Amino acid sequence: MRTQKRCMGYVAIVVDDYDRAIEYYTEKAGFYPC
Repeated sequence: MRTQKRCMGYVAIVVDDYDRAIEYYTEKAGFYPC
């Protein structure tokens, strides 16, 4: 998960929560933006 979180760092900065950002893209978009 560390690599995925690192890819989504810019998103997590806005969301202020890495796990929440990952859950958002996996549930809504269905993929990691990296």
